[in-house]
Amino acid sequence: MAFPLKFKSLLETTAKDVELPKIAWVTYAVCAVEQDSCAWSGWIIESIKGVNGELIADTDQVCPHCGKTMFRTDVSIKMEPSKDQTPDMFPGKDYEVTPMEYE
Repeated sequence: MAFPLKFKSLLETTAKDVELPKIAWVTYAVCAVEQDSCAWSGWIIESIKGVNGELIADTDQVCPHCGKTMFRTDVSIKMEPSKDQTPDMFPGKDYEVTPMEYE
């Protein structure tokens, strides 16, 4: 599959290209607001803060399974990046990587 060439810089974004979060708040949410909700549950992003303030993030309270409104529970935790940012999976070792192709 070839990607549009005009998006090459977006697709090949690295950590030096973006402001990294300083703090992230995640909240445990459930899909249980409407009668026909699907009962999905999991963690959603509440907010992400960088050095210069709030960062852009997908904080919609929408179920990733059925698209209905999520209910945020009282379970919320603050997450801060560790100094060691070594990934737990490596390309070529833990998963295959295909070369990027553009058209």
